Amino acid sequence: MSINGNQPNNPYGESDVDPYDYDYQPYGNQGYQPPTAFVNPTIQTANVNIETNGAIGDEALRLKAMELARREQDLEKREKLITDREEQLPQSKKNWPKCYPIVHHSIGEVPEEFMRRKLAYVGYIGWMAFVACLACNMIAAYITCFYPSGELKRVDLIDKIQYLIMSTIQFVIGSLAHFFLSYWTLYKAMEVGNVPRFVLFFVGYGAAILYAALGVAGLFTYGFSGVYTAVVFFPQGTNGSIPGFVCNLIMGVVWFCFLILFLAIFILGIKIFRALKGSVNAIKEYATEQVNAGVGTAVSSVVKGAFTGGSNQNV
Repeated sequence: MSINGNQPNNPYGESDVDPYDYDYQPYGNQGYQPPTAFVNPTIQTANVNIETNGAIGDEALRLKAMELARREQDLEKREKLITDREEQLPQSKKNWPKCYPIVHHSIGEVPEEFMRRKLAYVGYIGWMAFVACLACNMIAAYITCFYPSGELKRVDLIDKIQYLIMSTIQFVIGSLAHFFLSYWTLYKAMEVGNVPRFVLFFVGYGAAILYAALGVAGLFTYGFSGVYTAVVFFPQGTNGSIPGFVCNLIMGVVWFCFLILFLAIFILGIKIFRALKGSVNAIKEYATEQVNAGVGTAVSSVVKGAFTGGSNQNV
């Protein structure tokens, strides 16, 4: 009640209202309008963050695109620089043999360290001398078979024909075989100096040493003119042949000289390999790696690299 005795004043307005009515507006029909700064603050902040994040994302994409463009330009410059350098480098043109070039051969490009170039020269001269040796071996076979001689009970016509044919085949095929299997592996080993090349060099010259040993023995049924053939045609009474004996004896000495030459090249190759790699154990390590990688793949890659030029990286 009012102190003045009047009717009690309703503090809620002109009419009686339920104070628990949540729809009640104390300021009449105008209603209460809270400050706009406080309207849905969470939603408003989220909108600001979305817009800000979008702007930051666009800027990051733009910077990334600029970086990619810059890297692409750098790559193009590097590729152009590499191409220009490759054009300036001398090309390894096929120059051997001169009549019909099939490989690039230049001993002058072999490094001089540890007598590598000198050994390559020795190997090349040795190959040319070996071709002459095969020619002499064939001539000795023809002299032995066609020169008038006494009766030889241990040699019949079939053996003589086989002797001539095999000596001719050796001259034709042996020259190229020795070049590519022995000398070429030596040349590439001295030029590149890695383990696979030296492995092929050791195998190639091991075969050459065995071939020269067979030449010294002089098994004429296999086309070799040497000691055994000289013994067979040794002149004794009306048997044998003095020219055949002399030719085969000389060829036995020649084959022995080549045996010594190939052994010397083989030993010098081992010394150069040890000077380059420090130890022959590098071959064992390389062989172990290749076995682990697969024998078939390893052998094919080594052989392909040897005859196609391959990589010049040292192993």
